Amino acid sequence: MRQLPSGQGASRDTYRSIGAILGLSAGVLTMSALGFGGLVAGAIFAASGCVAGAIVGEQLHAKRRRDS
Repeated sequence: MRQLPSGQGASRDTYRSIGAILGLSAGVLTMSALGFGGLVAGAIFAASGCVAGAIVGEQLHAKRRRDS
């Protein structure tokens, strides 16, 4: 397991991974809220949520690094 150097925050990959996990859950919740079901709809909503969450995670990381 890779350790972060002291004094630095979480890496961009960490933000991307956390964003993807949160996006996955948001995609599945959105799917069920809209009344969709099934394997194909689940794959589409989950994949879309993962990609969107990863993008948001990277943007948040860049914003936090810029503000520091």
